[in-house]
Amino acid sequence: MDKGPKSEDAMERNDERETAQGESSLMTSARLALAAVRSPASTPLSMREYVDLLRDCSRPTAAQIEAFADHVSSAHSWYKHLPLFPPGRPFHFFPDPWAGMDTVVTPEGRVEARERVGERGFHYSWIPTADYREQFGCLNYHTTRGSSFFLPEGMIVNPRPPLPTLLTPNGPVGVPEAVIEVGRVLCTGIIHHRTDGYRYWTSRWAGPWRDVDWPDEYGGEALKLRIIRQLDLLIAERECPTAKAPVASQPGCAQPRSRLHDILAPERQRQRDTMCNAIRRACDLVWG
Repeated sequence: MDKGPKSEDAMERNDERETAQGESSLMTSARLALAAVRSPASTPLSMREYVDLLRDCSRPTAAQIEAFADHVSSAHSWYKHLPLFPPGRPFHFFPDPWAGMDTVVTPEGRVEARERVGERGFHYSWIPTADYREQFGCLNYHTTRGSSFFLPEGMIVNPRPPLPTLLTPNGPVGVPEAVIEVGRVLCTGIIHHRTDGYRYWTSRWAGPWRDVDWPDEYGGEALKLRIIRQLDLLIAERECPTAKAPVASQPGCAQPRSRLHDILAPERQRQRDTMCNAIRRACDLVWG
């Protein structure tokens, strides 16, 4: 029996329910896709299989290795994603025939590599594939930290599986264990230049960095004490109304971050050097 036309209010409520159901279905598909790619990959490739995949790739140059370490150091807001204190979190560096491409997981669970084209992407570290290859060759890195991106069409871009993974025509496969081992380094939030700023050491991202022991490898307790003294000085300058501390917004002033920069620079350089050394070790396994 026809109950007649629905009221405008009833139609609006129905539209809202359908929209909510559609969004719920989309989010469910995206979560399932993300869970699938974050599952451990199949048995890692053998070195022979891995080298064969890289047969059309050239060994990265010294300049490309240096440039890639610089790129990774600021590719994400590591001061938010990594602890500022040692030992930090693992990063893995490895050659990848699909480096510079986006890993896309569709709502159906398919994992695809897509070339980046155009001038701008959805993240500040986005670089067109052609430019990426020119600057960094076939270099890639992996960490479980950082960001994945959920697009409105329900796709997950650059998800972060537990271990370094390659895309092949037959699906995701693990990087050989030997490459994972030699390409592994530990990095802290200090690797990012924004930790030169006063506020990051007193923010919720900093964690209990004053309460842990800093090994000599990371500058030791001496580095931690230098950071503490500098921060205490900056705090005192801000709390004292008569202190004539530089004002950060005034052009030409000595910025507070520049004072921390000199303190942090040696440790930042050490971490960057470990990145370069890890890349060279991984390349040696492939190209000899």
